[in-house]
Amino acid sequence: METNFTRKSISQYILYDTPVENIFISEYMTKAPESCVKAYLLGLMYANMGQPADDDLIAKSLGLTPSELQDCWRYWEDEGLLERRMGSQGTELQFVSLREQAFGIPAAKEEETRTPVLGSEEAARLYSSIEAVTGSLLSPQEIEEIGAWITSYGMKPEFIMAGYNYSKSRGRSTNYRYVGKILKDWKAMGISDEEGVREHLAESDRHYDLYRKVFRAMGFKYNPTAEQKRMMDSWTDEMDFSVDRILEACAKTAAISNPNIKYVDSVLRGWYSEEKKDSSKPADQADLLARVRALYERDREENRRKTEELRNRVFTEVPRVSEIMAELKDASYKLSRAMFTGGSGKAAVEGQRQRIKALSEEKARLLREDYCDGLGDCLPACPADAIHFEEREAPAYDARAVEAGKKAKQKEKQGCPGHQARSLMHKEPAAEAPAAPAKPLSRLGNWPCQIKLLPVDAPYFDGAKLLIAADCTAYAYAGTHEEFM
Repeated sequence: METNFTRKSISQYILYDTPVENIFISEYMTKAPESCVKAYLLGLMYANMGQPADDDLIAKSLGLTPSELQDCWRYWEDEGLLERRMGSQGTELQFVSLREQAFGIPAAKEEETRTPVLGSEEAARLYSSIEAVTGSLLSPQEIEEIGAWITSYGMKPEFIMAGYNYSKSRGRSTNYRYVGKILKDWKAMGISDEEGVREHLAESDRHYDLYRKVFRAMGFKYNPTAEQKRMMDSWTDEMDFSVDRILEACAKTAAISNPNIKYVDSVLRGWYSEEKKDSSKPADQADLLARVRALYERDREENRRKTEELRNRVFTEVPRVSEIMAELKDASYKLSRAMFTGGSGKAAVEGQRQRIKALSEEKARLLREDYCDGLGDCLPACPADAIHFEEREAPAYDARAVEAGKKAKQKEKQGCPGHQARSLMHKEPAAEAPAAPAKPLSRLGNWPCQIKLLPVDAPYFDGAKLLIAADCTAYAYAGTHEEFM
């Protein structure tokens, strides 16, 4: 694309100076972006030369992209320092005389013979429609500018009205300069009629609706950047994801500390790779990475869910833990405030430290006694925020002690006292000749004695021989105790 700068013809321009008006320096340069100032001065130099310059060459010499250079021209156009015209050889930018603009000193111009751009009735309808939208009468300057849109850019009345109606419906400015910028941007995108405007706005609305829903789901309060818009556009235009599927990916950012659009983009690209991959072909490295990423996200979500369940379980069964965590948060806040008060706050700092230490130890005791054996054997995962690194005396983890503790808890089950396991001790009679036949002694060494009531971990099983007999044998055979027990 070629831009023509015109003012006067100067040969060997490198030997000459480029005059810059003091009004520009004092009123415009101080508040303009640096890149725009550079572009203006370089463009002014070419305008004084009176020869065309290539936009790509100008952008490269300024360290800008062609798009950023066009933003600079639009900036000065909005400020009223440039006027854009469509010529036979491309875009023509004319630098406005600031002195003439400020003091009304007319510049010498060649006489021009202009033909009416519209018939009187058609022009009247257009101006009346614009005034109905803006709520004010058009000035001669506005009428002249609207005429330039028609002659220089080939804009039709319906196209111009579409620009004004768009600005009004979106709550934006209906100033002719602002509307003119919109219309020129549309022309640059190849839009030239009312139907094209409707299609463009429908597409834009679809994208902006997506931006709004995504940013609301992620809790963002700022407007998306151009790169973020590009990524979000690719989710629907390239990967063909529905809004619901995109919001599902946004929900996964709840598991990370710093939610961002790039994370959502990686999730969706992982899903897209999984769905696009042909199962009949061996997976390449990109597909494999996508699968690993998808599995990782699935496991991460599952672990987050389990952690949340365990947290709720702890808070329900041990409510004191929830209270301690709230007190720890309060103590940490007060400690921070005390540390900033200087010397007078030393006592408060030490007091809060002691309070935090006591609360942490209490929480550790509660969680250890009810849920934790020191390593995590008792739960599939540690409840969220239940384990911290602390410098204090603590017993070493003992796996045997854990198992013994579990067995001890099993022995403490409530039930009929007759079902409790116990050993029975019997006294042997004195060794003397009996005058009569001695009474048979019971050799039963444990209780209970029915198999279905015996605890499998009873201590009297250690190294013992097991006698299994029918209930009736004790009655049917008198020597059962003496001979078998």
